[in-house]
Amino acid sequence: MPTLSSNLRNQLERTLVAARDVAEEGAWAALQRLDVDKAKAPGHLSPRQRDLRVKLRARGRQLGDERDKKGGQDIYYLHRECA
Repeated sequence: MPTLSSNLRNQLERTLVAARDVAEEGAWAALQRLDVDKAKAPGHLSPRQRDLRVKLRARGRQLGDERDKKGGQDIYYLHRECA
């Protein structure tokens, strides 16, 4: 298989970077909607969403996201992995 021309490689790289940005924004919005970074789950979540939230918080801690003294949690690493 022949290699891509430099123009096509550059276009591919720009497209991948843009796609990553969109994926990160979507992941951030989804995690915020579930309040994964908050100490308590919001009342509007279904039991299934609450279970997902608990699992996401646990995965975040596995990745290195730290909890604060009030029970909130950083979601930096979780956000990157979801994207």
